[in-house]
Amino acid sequence: MTVKTANKAEKSSWRGASNEERCRWMDDLVIVHPKFKKGIDTLSEKIESAQKTGRGAGVFLMGAAGSGKSTFIKYLENLHGELPDPLPLDKTLCPVVKFKIPKVCNQKQLMVEILRAMQDLIPDKGNYTELKIRVVKLFSECKVRLVLVDDLQDVPALRKNKGIQEIASCFRDLIDQTSAVFLMCGTEAAQVVIDGEVQLRRRVPCRLFLRYFDIKEDAQKPDFVRLMHELEKRIPLAEKSCITDPAVMERMFLATNGMLQYLIELIDLSWPIAKKADREHIVAEDLALAFGKLWGDVSYTSNPFDMTKKPRELTKEGEPFYDWK
Repeated sequence: MTVKTANKAEKSSWRGASNEERCRWMDDLVIVHPKFKKGIDTLSEKIESAQKTGRGAGVFLMGAAGSGKSTFIKYLENLHGELPDPLPLDKTLCPVVKFKIPKVCNQKQLMVEILRAMQDLIPDKGNYTELKIRVVKLFSECKVRLVLVDDLQDVPALRKNKGIQEIASCFRDLIDQTSAVFLMCGTEAAQVVIDGEVQLRRRVPCRLFLRYFDIKEDAQKPDFVRLMHELEKRIPLAEKSCITDPAVMERMFLATNGMLQYLIELIDLSWPIAKKADREHIVAEDLALAFGKLWGDVSYTSNPFDMTKKPRELTKEGEPFYDWK
């Protein structure tokens, strides 16, 4: 899969495209909004610096569910994981390593997960120290530049204070002994892993935050407006859709609580409805049907795309964002 950030040169070029092509486009879609780009640029600078100095570094990316962490990780994996052409015959390159915190969360299993991610044939052979030595050696041999660690919040969920300290010390040692940048991703609960070990905290000074978009504060509203315009450009339909109309834009926010994941899912459910109606643009009725597909029965009583009703936040009991944290 390639990183796809640009829309087609002209929306009209979608006319006549197959549904399969449109589906592939949406599957690979990444919206590089300003907040997203700032984080990508920061990581790229960290990687470049680490390669020049030979010193590893750590970055903590915090974001709630649906804020775009998975998309951010996928984008980085593709951006920095490209292999040279032609490939060298005498070595195996693995510029990006990606793994999740294992369910059996201890020092040895952490090394096993890293070796598995690098497709090591015997990832669990040896004790913790032996495995860590192999990891460090492979990082050097395979020219690892970036390590993507997902679900860091699972560490405090699975371990108590002593166990958290042990996992934190693993990351500290790997940062010290390699030239890779470690991007550790998780929810707010993951901060205890970074902050609970003084030496790791010093090695991970950089914090990035992916937050939900908002329109309630005047200072934040322009970001959401820009996002809607960028998203509209990338809808795989040949004509301009309604999501940038001011009245519809507010409803897009209320339908998704400003969560990028839900915004993209809503569009991905809407464009086939438009196509089925022989249209090359999305209208509010398509969004209303898509909202029903996304949220189920709740849409019958609180569909924000019912243009005959004044839109409101969906925070009542039983609605999508009731007691949302």
